Amino acid sequence: MSCNEIQDDIEYHDSSHIVDSIFKCATQYTTILDISFWDLNLADYYILFGKLTFNDKIRVLHMRCKILPHHLFKPLSTFLMDHTTMLSAIDLQCSIFKDNDFKMFCESLQTNITIKELNLSACVFDNPNDVIDSLHSLLTTNKTLGKVKLHRVFINDKRRSTVDKACDMISKTSVKLLDITNNFHGAMPRSTESSEYSQMLIESLRHNIYIEAFILMPYMISPTTLNIIIDILQKDNYTLISLFENLRAECYRNEHFIMKKDMITKMLQRNRQNYHKRCHTLFYLSYSQFLQQTDDSCKELNKKIKRMRI
Repeated sequence: MSCNEIQDDIEYHDSSHIVDSIFKCATQYTTILDISFWDLNLADYYILFGKLTFNDKIRVLHMRCKILPHHLFKPLSTFLMDHTTMLSAIDLQCSIFKDNDFKMFCESLQTNITIKELNLSACVFDNPNDVIDSLHSLLTTNKTLGKVKLHRVFINDKRRSTVDKACDMISKTSVKLLDITNNFHGAMPRSTESSEYSQMLIESLRHNIYIEAFILMPYMISPTTLNIIIDILQKDNYTLISLFENLRAECYRNEHFIMKKDMITKMLQRNRQNYHKRCHTLFYLSYSQFLQQTDDSCKELNKKIKRMRI
């Protein structure tokens, strides 16, 4: 191959061509765009978000294990703030946020109305002390997010103020599935401090009317926390339908857990059945569905009247 041919080949594989190729593969076979393994530069990201702005096929964006460039968050935040396309889920797990990037990211999502799922599990932050403040503002403001995964996000921040903020966030958020597993337990998962934190987190579920799935970890299983859960389900909360997922075998050797699990499971089942009933009432129908049902009823009534006249 001549020098001119090599140069032409290099020019052909410019940023636009790379992103075009990624989009072509993604839209041809799936609705998921996964750029986790692609080594993109800033120009590539600008083109990527430009294409996503007018996208009508991609539903899920995976950007896992990324050390995202600091200056990338301005176009990313602008894209999220103005976003009105088909994209509904972002997976950023194991990514690294520098400086104030995470705060900027959360602020941009506060006004977003299309993203339904967000995965920030095991992300690393330059400013871990600001993480809970940013998440609190996001999850108490955004009413569109339905599924948020924060596995291991607060792992290095055990301040009492952080736990208080997390509890307030849990009690006020409108997400349906909230995963904060592997948080607040430190080096000694069965410590008194951990038990106190667990009780506070579970207590914050008492008056939340949105969260359906809240995953308990083995270190959260204690007689006190189980009694709190029972009291919450008996008196206040009729929304929770899932608590016990992926529990290790050691929990099933816990006598307190065995005694209480069946009772809690029955109450969760009660909530699940009530949820299905509510979903079939007019109160939970969309306006268009309501009009359709009303219109169908009127048609049936008109038919009966005509038959009576005949």
